[in-house]
This record gives sequence, C-alpha cells and structure tokens, in this order.
Amino acid sequence: MAAGGAGCGDTVEQCRAEVERLTRELAEANREKIQAAECGLVVLEENQSLKQQYAELEAEQETLRLELEQLQEVGSAGVWLLTGRSQALFVLLDSFGYKKFLTTVCRYIYNVPGQEMVSHYK
Repeated sequence: MAAGGAGCGDTVEQCRAEVERLTRELAEANREKIQAAECGLVVLEENQSLKQQYAELEAEQETLRLELEQLQEVGSAGVWLLTGRSQALFVLLDSFGYKKFLTTVCRYIYNVPGQEMVSHYK
C-alpha cells in the first residue's frame, strides 16, 4: 500500500509507483530464492561426494582389516614384499622350502641384510 495507509485509488501515479516497487521487491525475492536454491544444490552435491568418499574409505578399511587379520594369523613365518600403498604380498617361506631363494631375492630387491629386512618391513 502507498504511504499514509491510502490505497491505489489516490492517483494513477501512486498506483504505478506502488506496482513498480512491488515488482522490484518480487524480483529481488526471486533472485534470493534462486541463489538459495543454487547454494542448497551445491551442499547436496558436496554431501553426496562426501558420502561416496566415506563409503570408499570404509571399504578400503575393511580390506586392510582383513589383510591384517590374515597376516596376523600367519605370524612371523614369512617376509613382507611391499607392492603399493595398501597392498602387501606375504610370502610363506617355511611352508615350501624356498627360504634361501626368497631371502636372496628379497636381499637383492631391497638391498637389505636378511634378518634386518624382515624386521624392517613388518
């Protein structure tokens, strides 16, 4: 409504001014609504990305937990051959009689004396 509580019946100019003011306010409100929706969409996308990363990390943690469990069951009967960030190949030496051969290979690969090599890579 126009200033002083008067309606649009005062004059045509006052009505036009009121319509223009309301139109500007409506346009501003619409811009703010669109901006809020865009921000909300960004938050939802970020949330989805974080959930995906969390699921991947949980899966990797479970894989590593199972690997650790298996390695703890085997104990100290072998040598670690590190092949990557979360991968490890555990070679059983005592079970197959390849101890001397594998120890020599490990010494060559890691350039480390035999016994120190075992404790160094555990």
